[in-house]
Amino acid sequence: MNWFTPFEIPASDHPISHKSKILSLGSCFAHTIGQKMKDAKFDVLVNPFGTIFHPHNLADLLDHALFNDPLDKEGILEMEGLFLHYSTHSDVVGKSAKELKEKYDQRLKLTKTYLEEGTHLILTLGTAWIYEHESFGKVANCHKQPLKLFKKIAIATARDGNGALECFG
Repeated sequence: MNWFTPFEIPASDHPISHKSKILSLGSCFAHTIGQKMKDAKFDVLVNPFGTIFHPHNLADLLDHALFNDPLDKEGILEMEGLFLHYSTHSDVVGKSAKELKEKYDQRLKLTKTYLEEGTHLILTLGTAWIYEHESFGKVANCHKQPLKLFKKIAIATARDGNGALECFG
């Protein structure tokens, strides 16, 4: 009895090599695989905004990178003398709101470079749940803020009549 379904994976027309320029974004898998590639001396940018699990948040960050959108000041919070933002992981932190904005802008610019000049994009998705802050909206990270500030929503995707993905929650 076969306990698996065998299938062939054809070789890619665009294999990854040491000549590749790779952007790896998303869940902890994107971080792990990206770091292994970095250790093997590949040109790879790994999770510049930290580990991000939800496709909505990843799409927003990619959009912000492509269009040079400024950091939304409404999402900045101070916690124990450090400044964080609801759209990024706590890896992106500043000692002031200005420093946080500078780091964010720098990572946005670097991400845009990898999107424009890169050869490969690795996106790994981690959850269908997203948290919505009562005044900021959808967040990538709650940064250990009180649960009462957030609403947990299941965001699902479906294909419309034309085959395009639609998100709803």
